[in-house]
Amino acid sequence: LNSERLSTIRRYATMVRNPELFVSPPTWREAWLDPSFFRASQDGSQKAWRSILHEELPGEIYSFPVFSEEFCQLLVDEIFGFYASGLEARRPNSMNAYGIILN
Repeated sequence: LNSERLSTIRRYATMVRNPELFVSPPTWREAWLDPSFFRASQDGSQKAWRSILHEELPGEIYSFPVFSEEFCQLLVDEIFGFYASGLEARRPNSMNAYGIILN
């Protein structure tokens, strides 16, 4: 990590809104995962994974639920908290004015 990024991480650590998102080592709570995704991950079978797929564009694009509404709300709240902190946000690339790198 470069020193500027490390400084941002340290400064934001005192401002986090949802400390449960920052535990170390990282852990996932079952409640943060969509129930169908959690069941498929526990089962692990091809049939279970296929059962949660949604075909968006026939034969080409598929989607499936991963996160629960609770987790999405926590994450969005934390992103807005970071923006409100005034700390510099890292962007995925120079063409992306709104994206943010989360790690």
